[in-house]
Amino acid sequence: MNGSRTIRVAKRDGTFEPFDRAKLASAIHKVMRDEQHGFSDASELALAIDIYLHQQGWSTVSSAAVFEMLLKTLRKIGLDLPAAMVDTHHTWRARRRKHMKISYADGQITAWDKGWLVKLICSSWRLGRTTGRVLAGHIETQLMEADAIGLIDRSDLIERVNSVVAAYGLADAVPMEAHSLEI
Repeated sequence: MNGSRTIRVAKRDGTFEPFDRAKLASAIHKVMRDEQHGFSDASELALAIDIYLHQQGWSTVSSAAVFEMLLKTLRKIGLDLPAAMVDTHHTWRARRRKHMKISYADGQITAWDKGWLVKLICSSWRLGRTTGRVLAGHIETQLMEADAIGLIDRSDLIERVNSVVAAYGLADAVPMEAHSLEI
C-alpha cells in the first residue's frame, strides 16, 4: 500500500519492524510451492493481508496476529495441508526454543533469545538489523535441526556466527572473539 502509513509489526522479542509485504509473500510462497502456486499467487495473498490491516486502521500488529492471518488465509482458499504444515513447524520451533539455553565460560546460563543473538551479530559485525535477523534465524535453524537443544556453549555460538557471516560473504571485519562484547 504505497503512500499510506506504515504498519509496525511487534516481534516476539519486543522489537518492532515495518510490515513487509514482500517478506510475507516470500513466506507464503515457501508453503504454497508444493501446491503448484507461483509467487504471484503468494503476492496476492500478502496484498490481501496488507489491505486488511490498513482497512482495520491498525498502526501496530503482533507477529503472532500476522501468523494467524496467514493460517486463516491459507485455510480459506482451501490450502489446509500447507496451513497445517506451517502451524506444525511453528509449534515445533516454539517448543525447541523453550529447551535451548546458552552457557557462558563463567558458569552463567541464560534462556535462548534470538533477539540477543541478533544484537550480538549486528554490534559485532556492524550489520543491519534485517541482516542480523536473517543470520540469527539461520543459526537458530542449524541448532534446532542438529538437535542442539539443551545447553549451547556461547563460544560455540560465536564460532557459528563467524562461520555464517563468512559463508554469506559478509566477513569484511575481524571475527569476534569469544570474550568480546558481553551482550
